[in-house]
Amino acid sequence: LEAVSELNESGQNLQLILILTSNIDEIKDKIIKRFGSIPAWLHLLPPRNDITSYYRLCDAFLAPSRSEGLPYSVLEASYLKLPVVLSDIPAHKNLNLPCGFYFKSENVGQLKESMTSALYGAYDSDSFAAQSEQIKNEYQLSAWADRIIRIYTKL
Repeated sequence: LEAVSELNESGQNLQLILILTSNIDEIKDKIIKRFGSIPAWLHLLPPRNDITSYYRLCDAFLAPSRSEGLPYSVLEASYLKLPVVLSDIPAHKNLNLPCGFYFKSENVGQLKESMTSALYGAYDSDSFAAQSEQIKNEYQLSAWADRIIRIYTKL
């Protein structure tokens, strides 16, 4: 929120979509406490089954997690050929995404730089295609199941 607020104050016209799944009232209260109200550039949306429609609204995907296991939302966004802005936690770094922009977790300055690069950087379609193919090959259910079977057969 801080990074988008500062980028908007510097003249950029960014919109941030947050998909809220739990603690909705608590999150709204924190935002209102910080900004006085819900900023016009912030859109709070409920979870839905058709998550792809939310990804299609985005020019980039932001995952500022401080800690996480396998980040399915990052996999989904990457598969859909979005640039992804990721905190430098191990779960994100281990994905090694061609269209990933990493920043030190909780570093607003680096986050702003990564967001700007993701939104305004020059891309070639081959990088997005490679990213999508990487996700498909490494994380589709059948590939995951094959890896698990190989692990168990080695035991």
